[in-house]
Amino acid sequence: MRFASGFLIVAMLLNGQTPVPDDRGAAGTWLAIKRAGTDARVLYIVAHPDDEDAGTLAWLARGQGAEVRLLSLTRGEAGANVITGDFFDALGALRELELEKAASYYGVKPAHTTFKDFGFSKNVMETWRNWNQAELAAEVQKVVQEFKPHVIMGRFHGSPRDGHGHHTAAGEITKRAYEDSAKGPWVVKKVYTGNWSEQDEWTLKSPIETFDPVLGRTYFEVGQEGYRWHRSQGMDRFLSRMPSTFQMRGRYYKLEGSRVGMASKEASVFERLGEEIRPPAGLRDLFEKTALQDTAAIRAIATKAKGEAPSAHWAAKFEAILKTLEPAPVSAPAALKDVVSVRFTTDTGILPVGKNRYEVAVVLRAFQAAKGKVMLTLPGELKAEPGEVSFDLAREGDEVRVPFVVTVPNADREREIYVKAVARLESGGVAQTQIRPVTAPGLGTKYLRTAAEHQIRVVNVRVAAGLRLGYVMGSGDEVPEAIRQLGVPVEMLGADQLAAGDLQQYSTIVLGIRAYAVREDLKKHNARLLEYVKNGGVLIVQYNTPEFDQNYGPYPYTMTARTEEVSEENSPVKILAPDHPQFQTPNRISPADFDNWIEQRGSKFLMTWDERYVPLLETNDTGQAPQRGGWLEARYGRGLYVYCAYAWYRQLPSAVPGAVRLFANLISRRPN
Repeated sequence: MRFASGFLIVAMLLNGQTPVPDDRGAAGTWLAIKRAGTDARVLYIVAHPDDEDAGTLAWLARGQGAEVRLLSLTRGEAGANVITGDFFDALGALRELELEKAASYYGVKPAHTTFKDFGFSKNVMETWRNWNQAELAAEVQKVVQEFKPHVIMGRFHGSPRDGHGHHTAAGEITKRAYEDSAKGPWVVKKVYTGNWSEQDEWTLKSPIETFDPVLGRTYFEVGQEGYRWHRSQGMDRFLSRMPSTFQMRGRYYKLEGSRVGMASKEASVFERLGEEIRPPAGLRDLFEKTALQDTAAIRAIATKAKGEAPSAHWAAKFEAILKTLEPAPVSAPAALKDVVSVRFTTDTGILPVGKNRYEVAVVLRAFQAAKGKVMLTLPGELKAEPGEVSFDLAREGDEVRVPFVVTVPNADREREIYVKAVARLESGGVAQTQIRPVTAPGLGTKYLRTAAEHQIRVVNVRVAAGLRLGYVMGSGDEVPEAIRQLGVPVEMLGADQLAAGDLQQYSTIVLGIRAYAVREDLKKHNARLLEYVKNGGVLIVQYNTPEFDQNYGPYPYTMTARTEEVSEENSPVKILAPDHPQFQTPNRISPADFDNWIEQRGSKFLMTWDERYVPLLETNDTGQAPQRGGWLEARYGRGLYVYCAYAWYRQLPSAVPGAVRLFANLISRRPN
């Protein structure tokens, strides 16, 4: 599976990405001298951002002076996100920013292939069904031939013990990249794969605990400073609560292949590479003397040496090193040809069968001052009100939200309708592109560019009358908007409402994904929610991470740190009680409603539960035992408590019809 078609990163703003302290001053000069003393190059391969062994990368780059390229096969588009509401392509862009930030601390440069993270994969067979192995190997080999590494290292070793099909695939690709290099002009000399502990077979232990007197800390500590920037995955909190003995795992590497001789134990990945990675005699000494005194002198020497064997390569290398000793300017955003971004607030929306009124909004954002009119382009039988709207964006950064009501006269059957937005400018230009900024505090900004198009999915779905929902947002999702599209009013509940608001006014309260991981107010006032259920309310808890494993429900349950999930979106699903109200009203649910789901069934299923919880569904991945902990409900007092870890936050924004009907039944549930 490749990176999504039509997705383009058009610009990056380096605010918050100025050089880290270790690249400046005495530390920067000392690193430059180390780099001048070796031509060693290492390609380090992982499957996702945050897979890397940060301490080893810091040791290789900052300790040994090697040039290191960190190749993540994916951008982690299908991961979790605990800091923003970005998912899919936008999350991939965010995680790419995080990896760039982390890599700046390690002293390495990140890279990616075009292949896409399609969600958790329990075995490599599933991964290779989604990824074309030959094409991925070819992309990796292109990096190898361009970068010309002496050594390839992989975080994973290509066995089921890697714990994720993508990880196993990365381990296999690591070894294949070494073998395939023999067919090209650049032949890699050695390849290593990662192991988990000293009990495994290993050749090298990375000396990450070594104290660097110039940096003032160990390479392990340097790596941790960078690794904490994987904040969308919660790694900053993970590191703060994990003992250092746990964090030190995974620094053992096995020599899998060598064209310079094998060894049972090594102190460095560069052993036996010899003169190939050393500078010509005298050049390094010359660089050390001049770099500390006068960068202009080494520039003159480098210029004179260009084209003169054997120093031409080293002269160019020294010039590149010298640039790192000079102040690095912070660049402005790349110039965008479009003067206005025309963006729908959502990519896909739900229109229930029988309704012909659909609300949609377009957001216009100026990259320079612009005036004009915005309108929708619709299929022949549809009409929009208003037909067009004038706008005047006076300066860069100005935004305006323009609502439209689309009339769909033949919404009597399930189908898909595509709507486009166009802004016609007074200057004569036409804007019809969505440019979406993705960023987070401390990071730069990437802009995602796609066509300004919105999909209306007409879905045969009904909801109970008179519903009024309260929603407690967790780490961010688009479920509330999907509920509104079903015709149900939704109110977002903040800390004040949880602490003292009248909760009984809501027929149902829904907790957003990972809410117990990011909402301290939710934990503090959880007892009020249980009281709400006891008094007749319905509480729906979406998937949560192990922070939820504190018996926040009315009866005991366990999740454990190794929770189950079902990652195959087409996994078989068994309805345990077909006559249960959940599957009867207001929509009759059938096995077909589990067709065409995207990415996964669900995540973070409960492992054990009190007998008063009733499981409603059973599903499992290939080779996995049947799982019933994904959807449980329990009566408590006069109300109903539901834990439902099925992936609504993936299905509803894409308007998957069967999932929409299931969720409509869920929020329509009444205790009696």
